[in-house]
Amino acid sequence: MNESFPAASSAPATLKAGSLHWLQVAALGIAIAISGNVSGWNYGLGVGGWGGMLLAALAMAVLFLCLTQSLAELAAALPEAGGFDGYVRRALGPTAAYLAGMSVAIALAVGAGLAVSFSEAYVSAWLGFGGWPVKFAFLIVVMGLQLRGASEAVGLTVAVGMAALVILVAFCLFMAPEFQPARLFSAAPDGARSLLPHGLAGAARCIPFALFLFLGVEQSAHAAAEMRDMARNMPKALATAIGVAFVIGLCVLLIATGGAGADRLAAVDDPLFAAITANPGRSGAVLMGRLVGAGALVALLGTFFSLAYAGSRQFYHLAQAGFLPRAFGGVNARQAPATAVYLVGVIALATAAFPPNNAMVVFIFLISVSHMLILAGFLRLRRQEPGLARTYRALGGSPIAAVALLLSVSVMVSCYQLEARALQVAIAAIALLIAQFVWLRPARLRASCLSNKVAIVTGAGRGIGEGIARVFAKAGAKIVIATRSRANGQSVADSIVKGGGVAWLNQTDVGRRAEVKRVVAQTVERFGRLDIVVHNAAVYPVLPIEQLSDADLDLTLSVNLKAGFWFIQESLPHLRKQGGGRFLFTSSVTGPNVAMPGTAHYAASKCGLNGLIRTAALEYARQNITVNGVEPGYILTPAMDALGGPEALAQMATQIPLGKLGLPTDIANTMLFLASDAAAYITGQTIVVDGGSTLPESPVVLEAFYQGQ
Repeated sequence: MNESFPAASSAPATLKAGSLHWLQVAALGIAIAISGNVSGWNYGLGVGGWGGMLLAALAMAVLFLCLTQSLAELAAALPEAGGFDGYVRRALGPTAAYLAGMSVAIALAVGAGLAVSFSEAYVSAWLGFGGWPVKFAFLIVVMGLQLRGASEAVGLTVAVGMAALVILVAFCLFMAPEFQPARLFSAAPDGARSLLPHGLAGAARCIPFALFLFLGVEQSAHAAAEMRDMARNMPKALATAIGVAFVIGLCVLLIATGGAGADRLAAVDDPLFAAITANPGRSGAVLMGRLVGAGALVALLGTFFSLAYAGSRQFYHLAQAGFLPRAFGGVNARQAPATAVYLVGVIALATAAFPPNNAMVVFIFLISVSHMLILAGFLRLRRQEPGLARTYRALGGSPIAAVALLLSVSVMVSCYQLEARALQVAIAAIALLIAQFVWLRPARLRASCLSNKVAIVTGAGRGIGEGIARVFAKAGAKIVIATRSRANGQSVADSIVKGGGVAWLNQTDVGRRAEVKRVVAQTVERFGRLDIVVHNAAVYPVLPIEQLSDADLDLTLSVNLKAGFWFIQESLPHLRKQGGGRFLFTSSVTGPNVAMPGTAHYAASKCGLNGLIRTAALEYARQNITVNGVEPGYILTPAMDALGGPEALAQMATQIPLGKLGLPTDIANTMLFLASDAAAYITGQTIVVDGGSTLPESPVVLEAFYQGQ
C-alpha cells in the first residue's frame, strides 16, 4: 500500500497565512487613516486656508492612489518579500532596505504614541480625567489584544474603524444644513477674506496636514502574507481603502469647515466637536456632540490598533530579514509577533511624553522617507526585472509611480519647513542608524544571507541533514524538514523554533514519487514560494554485490538518486515563477572518488547523482537556477555506527590528513555558501569536504611522513 505521510508542524515562527479576508485588509487601512478626520488636518487651515487644504488634499489623494497601485503590484509579485523593506531590498539593496524598513517601523510606533496622546486628550475633555493612568490603560488594552493574533487584532480594528466611519457619516449629515460657503474663507495678511489667504506657498505648507486625511491606507499591504488569495485581493483591498478615505476626507474638510468656519477650526485640537458647538442652538447638538466625542475616541482607538498591528509586523519582518535581532522575529503560541508588539508599545509610550505637534510632523516625514524609497524601488524593478511574474500590474505603470515619488519628496520638504528643528534631530538619528548598519553590514549579511528564503531539506531529522537545517535556519531561511522519522524531525523543528527560527516538519518518504510531489506542493501552499531544495536523504545498507536483492537496489536508487530527479521535476515550475533558485545535493566521495567493499549500490547512486548535477546545471542555467553538490568524506553522524565503534572511528581519524572526522556543520556551511548569493556564479560543481582524505596516494606513506615531522 502506498502510504502517504501526513504533514506535521511545530509551532512555527511564521504569520498565519490565509487568515484575513480582503474586506478586513481594506478596513484595516481605513481604520488607520480614519483618525486623520478627527484631528490634525485642521491645523492646515491656519497655514494655507481652506483652498490650500483642498489643493493639498487633492495632491495627496493622487499620491496615495498612485502609491497603493504600486504597492499592489509589488505585493502580488513579491508576496514573501516581508514588508516594505523587502521590496526595497530586492530593488535597491540592503542599505536602502534598512532605511525604508526602520523609517516606517519607527514612524508607525510613533503614530501609535500620537494616538495614545490624542485619545487621552479627548477623554480628559469629555470625562474630566486623564493623564498617564489613561495612557497606560489604552496601551495595556491595545497591546494585550495585539498579542492574541492577526484575526483577533484585525477583527477588532475593523469593528472599531467601521463604527468610527458610521459616526463620521452621521457628523457630515448633521452639519450639512449649517454649511455656508462664506465660512470657507480665511483672513489673509492684508485683511482680505480668501480661500487661499497665503497663496500657493501656503497650500504647499498644508501638504503634511492634508496627508493626514489619507495616511495609513497603504499600511494594509503589510497583511499580504496573512491574506487569502493575495495576488487577486490585495489590489481590491487597497483600492477600496483609498476610495473610502478620499470620500470621507473631502466630506469632512468641506462640511466641517463650511459649517463652523475656517478661522474657528484652525487652532483647536477637537475640530469635529468644535464644529458642532459652533451652532449651540441647533436641535440635537448636545446629543451629536456626545456622539462625536465618543466617535473620536473610537476612531483614535481604531488607529491605535491598526498602527500597532502594522508596526509590529514591520519590526517582525525586519528581524526576519536580519536587520534586527532575531528575538523580534519570533511569535507566540497564537502566532502573533510578541516581542515586536512589545517594542511598538515601548516606542509609543515614549512618544506620548512629547508634544503631539512635533511628533506628528516627524511621523509624517519618516513615513514619506519609506514612500520615496518604495516608489524608487518600484521604478527600478520595472526596468531591471521586466520578466518578474506580476499577477497584478499597477494601472499607469511607471509614470504613476514617478508622480507619486515627486509628491512624496514634496511632503518631506513641507515637513522640514514646518518643523525644521525637530526634523534635524530625526535626520541625525537616521544618519546614525545608517552608519551603524553600514558598519555592521558584513556581519549582518552573513547572518541573514538566506533571509525569507524557503528551503526543503530532506533527511533533516539527524546527521548532516539536521546540520544543514539548523545552519540554514540561522541564516534566515524558513525550513521544511522532510524526513521519515516524525520524532527526530519534530525534535529538530522544535529546537529551531525555540531559537527564533522558522521550521516545519513534513513527514516524508522521499523514495516515493507521490511523497516528493506532495511535500513540494504543501511547502508552496504553506509559505507561498520555494527557493532552495537540498536533497540530502540517503540509505546506506552495507552489502556485497552478490547479496544485493532487487529490493535493495530499488530502495537505494529511489532514495539516493531518483528522488533528485523527482525534486527537480516537481520544484521547477515554482523556481521558474519567481525567477530562479537553488538545487543542492549531498553526494559522497564514495563512488565519485573512492570505493569501499559493500557499497557498490550506494557508490553507483552517488555517481549518478553527480551526473544529474552537471546535466541539470546546463539545462537550467539560463533560468537563473543553479545546481551544485557537496561530496562529504568521513562525517561524524549516526550512519558512521555501521562502520565500527569508537576505536574504529579513532583509527579512521588517523588516516585523514587533518587528523579528525568531519562534523555535520562542515557540510552545512559549505551548503550555505552554495545556497547564498556569494555562489551565484557557481553551477554544475561538487565540492569535496573530506579533510583531505582522498588526496594521498598512500595513507601509509603519508602517516610515516607525518611521524617524521
